[in-house]
Amino acid sequence: MFNTFIYDPVYNLFVFLLSVPGIDVGAAVVLLTILVKAVLFPISRQALETQEAMKVAKPELDAIQEKFKSLKNPTAEQRQELGKSVMDVYKKHNVKPFSSFLLILIQIPIFLAVYFIFYSGGLPEIKTDILYSFVQIPETVSMTFLHLFSVEGKSIALAIIAAVTQFAYMKISLGKIDLSSKDGPLGALGQDFAKTLQVQMKYGLPILIGVIAYISSVIALYFIATNIFMLVQDPLVKRGIKKPTT
Repeated sequence: MFNTFIYDPVYNLFVFLLSVPGIDVGAAVVLLTILVKAVLFPISRQALETQEAMKVAKPELDAIQEKFKSLKNPTAEQRQELGKSVMDVYKKHNVKPFSSFLLILIQIPIFLAVYFIFYSGGLPEIKTDILYSFVQIPETVSMTFLHLFSVEGKSIALAIIAAVTQFAYMKISLGKIDLSSKDGPLGALGQDFAKTLQVQMKYGLPILIGVIAYISSVIALYFIATNIFMLVQDPLVKRGIKKPTT
């Protein structure tokens, strides 16, 4: 099923892009990433709307957390009441907590398909047996991106760029993290799981992305294209989102 519904369509789209004059493998990866992001735009917008709604809902969620924090051994009824209170706040502000997860979940198979195209030797030799009849075989396949980077192996430069663009996106997406606390910044992190997670994402995720990107130049290009696309898309989309009201 993975080959039929994910790998084969992605491979054929990839070869179709390569058949366009002047498009090398690296450029095809970038174009493919942009096309995927464009198709997933409705889900991306929903995820951004949820982010904005969460900012408005945060004081109410913090109040609920404080209310139940003093309970050392909450009963099943109390835990149920906590869950209901949180869901009521989500419903009030139209928060869809799984929208970001859905966006990631959809992209994972596509990401794997792109990786396996190179891992299984799908390029530069073309697998004609899985090509659709309307897909033209490119005359030549260039494995050098913009005549600068070979996409056949690893590239520390592309891995670093992937990490830097990921950090830039996380910085814009998360904004300034408030670490104010009577116990200092470390105390704030220890007391607030959400803040701890934000700090880990802001600084830890770019490092992780850089490490993963070093596995393959193709993976690095996929992350770079994704990050740059989101750096442009998110501010534009947020401008058009109606600000949630309290």
